[in-house]
Amino acid sequence: MSFIPLDPRSMSETADEYLSRLRPSIVVVQDEAGATSLRACSSILENPKVLISCTTLASEPWMSLSTLSMDEIPAANPFSQSENPGDDIALIVFTSGTTSTPKGCLHTARNIWSESIDFDPDHPSVVPLQKWLVQTPVSHIFAINNCLRSFRYGGVIYFPSRTFDINTSVKAIEEHRCTRLSAVPTLVQGLLSVKKYPPKERVALHYIALAGTLIKDEDVSMCKKLGSDFVVQVYGMSEGAPVTSWLRDDPLFANGQ
Repeated sequence: MSFIPLDPRSMSETADEYLSRLRPSIVVVQDEAGATSLRACSSILENPKVLISCTTLASEPWMSLSTLSMDEIPAANPFSQSENPGDDIALIVFTSGTTSTPKGCLHTARNIWSESIDFDPDHPSVVPLQKWLVQTPVSHIFAINNCLRSFRYGGVIYFPSRTFDINTSVKAIEEHRCTRLSAVPTLVQGLLSVKKYPPKERVALHYIALAGTLIKDEDVSMCKKLGSDFVVQVYGMSEGAPVTSWLRDDPLFANGQ
């Protein structure tokens, strides 16, 4: 089954665009607001077998996740072995990209495996427990990539708040001793702008994965000010993150190139 996470903030304007192209068989919404944003697409939602809401009291035609019985779920055939294991579409991530309408980026199981395996995994003696701080929407490739990486190595994921809050992120960095986070330069600037940002001795950041089309030397210096031991530059998009990365001890990176 292909998994397709969508950003609820964009659903009120683009739900019809998503659903008319995807024709999903199962739809899950987080809350009543999500269900409301899809009511205009009622004709498209007539065919799905299962409509699930994560609220306790769901409105028709949604079923509440808390009351869902296994008996109510239609029987499904077990996944049959593919002729080309790993090449079936497992994930679709939508991004605005350079188009005016949402663009679906297809990921096979093989793609996901490649993207989520750490390019330089730490030995447990260096970082006993990885703790990823996820600040982007969970539908974003950053969040998916970071979660899968952490799950692969038995780490912990921290979602500091339901919606982005810079102060909550800083609090998580200090109180939960997060060891890793992904960011773009503007996000690093935002973290440093918080007056109560903790000093180095109260921060456990092992590395920051810094993404962008242009990473300058001052961007790397900013990450060091956050208390990070290492800064790993990555270049990647929703089509595949990271597409390119550098090893931490690469001398080119040390020179800020």
